Amino acid sequence: MQMVVINQLLVLVMVMTVVVVECENPRLDIEVLYQDHFPPLHTNCTQSMTDLLLLRQEVKLTEVTKILTEIRDALTTTSTIHVPRPPPTDNGTCTSPMRRVGERCLLLALWERLSWMDARQYCAGLGGDLAVLTDANNLADTLHYINEINSERTEVSVWLGGTDQTVEGVWLWVTGDPMPRGPPFWGYVDNYRSEPSGGKNQNCAVLYHQDYYIHDTECSGTFAPLCQL
Repeated sequence: MQMVVINQLLVLVMVMTVVVVECENPRLDIEVLYQDHFPPLHTNCTQSMTDLLLLRQEVKLTEVTKILTEIRDALTTTSTIHVPRPPPTDNGTCTSPMRRVGERCLLLALWERLSWMDARQYCAGLGGDLAVLTDANNLADTLHYINEINSERTEVSVWLGGTDQTVEGVWLWVTGDPMPRGPPFWGYVDNYRSEPSGGKNQNCAVLYHQDYYIHDTECSGTFAPLCQL
């Protein structure tokens, strides 16, 4: 392409020289110089210069057309590249005995009474872990599910996946995320002292059966695990 442009520029230079010579000396016969490529110049030098300018614009348009054609061909080739589709998303079902609750699969094992560590092992056997509550809507969905499963209103507290065993007073979910504090998540002791309040002796989170708010308690206590996938 560079060679073509150079040749065209040489032709243009030659034509411009011819026009200038013709305008300065109209009697000079210059047809031999360009009769193979261009028609005779007009006797009007202005018209000849106009023809020259138009020729130059035509050359530029030709080059632009070639460039645009190459870009179009490149884009056409790119658009045919195969882009793999993402895997299908969850269809909203959970494998039995888990049950869909909001965006999660939950199982409340009412028939089990396990320590906090044993409850985690139980959930791990199902492919999950103890449940976590990330926001108020999550809490409301979970309580609705517990009340539905516990239709006979069995007085059973429910293990959650929260603990401050690593650093006293720093409550984290088993996912490593910080647990929310205060209402509507945590309950009260004696109706005025907010949980968690058990200090170093109570390091695991439970939904207490008397109010179904979160309380801290001894990890050796035996309660029903609430498992989450």
